[in-house]
Amino acid sequence: MQIDGKAWICIDRDVWSFSGGGKPGGDGRTDPLGIRASKAYLHAVHRLSSDTGLYNRIDGILALKRAMRARLEHLAEELNLRAMPVDDAGNWLNTLEQLGIIRQRMLRKLNKLRNSVEHDDAEPPDWEQCSDLEEVLWYFLKVTESYLRPPVDLELEGPPLANSTDNDSHLGYKVSYTPFAIEAFSVRINGDLTSASPVKGWIEVRLQNIEEREGIYKFQGDVVDVPSQLAVMKMLFEKFS
Repeated sequence: MQIDGKAWICIDRDVWSFSGGGKPGGDGRTDPLGIRASKAYLHAVHRLSSDTGLYNRIDGILALKRAMRARLEHLAEELNLRAMPVDDAGNWLNTLEQLGIIRQRMLRKLNKLRNSVEHDDAEPPDWEQCSDLEEVLWYFLKVTESYLRPPVDLELEGPPLANSTDNDSHLGYKVSYTPFAIEAFSVRINGDLTSASPVKGWIEVRLQNIEEREGIYKFQGDVVDVPSQLAVMKMLFEKFS
């Protein structure tokens, strides 16, 4: 098989297993935006647990929205959400859902409710519904916590290489968030896991170099195709969630 310029790689989850990867150290919760989200959430908890009155419910809803906004701004900064390979990347909730990190329906409900309460003088829901929204925010903050220091590389291990009893197939990705870029590095695979022409569901790699020997392909390159970038990012976030 003659591969020149581009290659397509199988990423079937039945073929590859997680073998390693990494992310920066530190705790994003101690960043200014992390602290702001935490303080706003704790204020909401205090308001909604101390009294069921109207003004406590109003203040609680507003504080929950502030917590959500602070976390979204933090994620947008760390993940460079506007550069993510998704539709409508400026819509942060939509972007996070397309990346497989969250489900956005209840968060949108909170956002709409906050706008009605603050701008249209609408009455907030009863205490039980407010408490439900507080729980939704708790899950949102908890789920997104690990992405405040997002993963930067992912390594996968596949089937044994042809003509080898000691080495397995290997596939690695490196991610830069700002500017956004994905590199496929140290790719070492059998011929049946790569193709010189497009295959549905496979990752497209623009090659920097390639070497073929006895049916084993070794190469590195850049992942620039948008659907391929999205597939890599979803796989990366899934492994580090």
